[in-house]
Amino acid sequence: MAESKKKYKKKSEDKFISYILIGFSVAFFVIILSVVLFNLISNPLDYGSFDSIEDGALITTQSESEYLVYYYTEDCFYCKEIKQQVLEFANENNEGVKVYFMDGVNVNGSLYVNGLTGTPAFITIVNGQIVDLVGGAVDIPAAFDEINDGSYLYFN
Repeated sequence: MAESKKKYKKKSEDKFISYILIGFSVAFFVIILSVVLFNLISNPLDYGSFDSIEDGALITTQSESEYLVYYYTEDCFYCKEIKQQVLEFANENNEGVKVYFMDGVNVNGSLYVNGLTGTPAFITIVNGQIVDLVGGAVDIPAAFDEINDGSYLYFN
């Protein structure tokens, strides 16, 4: 008889441990799902969130005296690599610089007409004149840093 009572207690303890493991598993799953959903919902910035220029001939005709025109394509590996940095810069930067976006695939007129050979790239416009061209996934964030710290040559 003593043996059956020991076996019964072991089974009861095994169920308790199983319930604890299942509880932790469910809690872990809920936390992971919450983090994923939060990231999907809390990142609303996209290229469409900003003003765009559809015609390459109009890049120097915008109302601001100083602004950037950022060229990208949705399928460009390097554009995707720096997309969040670009969108965050466009959303808020220390100099208040306006950033217009141009999809290199949908531009009326050639991307190459402005001296660009690929994406990602941006053109700096000051008083209706193209004064700088920056391209590449390394140089663009570096130029954003210069703009934010006030050392960018073309903005006062």
